[in-house]
Amino acid sequence: MRALVIGGTGFVGSAVVRAFDNRGIDVVTVSRSGFAFAGDAVRGDVRAHNLGIDPAEAEDLMRTVTHVVSCFGSVDWGAGPRLATELHQQGTRAVMRFAERCSSLERFVHLSSVLVLGRRSSSEPIVDELELGQSFRSWYEYGKFLAEREVRANERIPWRAVRVGGVVGAGEDVLPNPAHGIMAVVPLLLRGYPMHLADHGRFPCYPTDVMVAGEVIARAALDDGSGDVWTWFDDAMPSLAEVLMRLCSPWGVVPRIVDLPFLSPVGRVLAKRLGTPRETLEYVEPWPEIPVEVLSLLPADLPRCPPGYIEATGRALMRSNLAMSAT
Repeated sequence: MRALVIGGTGFVGSAVVRAFDNRGIDVVTVSRSGFAFAGDAVRGDVRAHNLGIDPAEAEDLMRTVTHVVSCFGSVDWGAGPRLATELHQQGTRAVMRFAERCSSLERFVHLSSVLVLGRRSSSEPIVDELELGQSFRSWYEYGKFLAEREVRANERIPWRAVRVGGVVGAGEDVLPNPAHGIMAVVPLLLRGYPMHLADHGRFPCYPTDVMVAGEVIARAALDDGSGDVWTWFDDAMPSLAEVLMRLCSPWGVVPRIVDLPFLSPVGRVLAKRLGTPRETLEYVEPWPEIPVEVLSLLPADLPRCPPGYIEATGRALMRSNLAMSAT
């Protein structure tokens, strides 16, 4: 058994590499740096021909790899249309073409996101649907949608998609990044800026711990079955307000969360001009409903998010001083 992790030096990808390595599985990381936290490392780039991998190394991988996990991608919500299509869509297509040439391939796993659900008018809960007539709040969100659509349309490899919510946690090899995702608002909250959230943020945001996400993705690769979607998040379903409070708790800061509907849409324009991160603005309204029952469709012995993982994220940011230095 040999696992190939594309993007294995990222926040989630590094956790996947650790999950394979802890099981004693031969794991290979493909990254632009050619570095690996465990196992072997190969330099590559999903935007290059044949993933930019040296021909001799590529031939060896295609002959020996049994599992491919695609964890690459930018998490910049401010990215434009070129990144959405060139990196997420075309990059995913290139990784699958490489996987198709792996003669011993047993399973291909694609790291997706609950963000593929975008905005939709219906209030019906969602299980594993993708094409919902939804609109999208950012090019990043649309890029994730395009990538999952590419995977689901492939009939030549045994694929599985794993959707996760906001990934937080202290991590093991890679620190959490306060510049993107749900953590992007933390620097502003620590400085005392108020944040407008519908219903004061009393709605779920589907977080998960990064190390648990790594374990779940590794299991998705190793477990039987294909052509399905796993959606994974904290089954305690903490609200966005609760998550933000717990993220800021190591500093002893209580976030200023307000519900001022008259601020929209004018407030959004002003907020953008003041430099408020796009991620912050996209968390203002509740996301589509994902029933906690979707977790019961997955293997019963998958790990749960550990107690205190959100607070541990804040402590990791505080120790590194990343949150206070972020802009």
